[in-house]
Amino acid sequence: MTASGKKSAPPGGGSATIGIAWYSKAQWDDFRRLSTDPVEKTFEEWERNAKRLCAKTEKKGVTVKKIPVDVSELALWCHSTKRACDGAARADYVAWKLREPDSRE
Repeated sequence: MTASGKKSAPPGGGSATIGIAWYSKAQWDDFRRLSTDPVEKTFEEWERNAKRLCAKTEKKGVTVKKIPVDVSELALWCHSTKRACDGAARADYVAWKLREPDSRE
């Protein structure tokens, strides 16, 4: 699954938060071309799986933060970090975005 992220527990306890890559339907074909590993064929299939993963994770008491992914920005990030756009790189990208101050609202 392409929906990925990193778990982080706040200092002093509390619930963990994970980031999940959130793609747009408008950029889905671009995302599929960029990805170097298999991803869902349709946006609708990906969205259904991602929503299911979010619900399952939240049932466990983990907060899920949807991180909007601009495919052009993801491509630049992968290029600048010399990474192929695979699941591991996308997870690291989401973790990087999650640490940005404006994503913690």
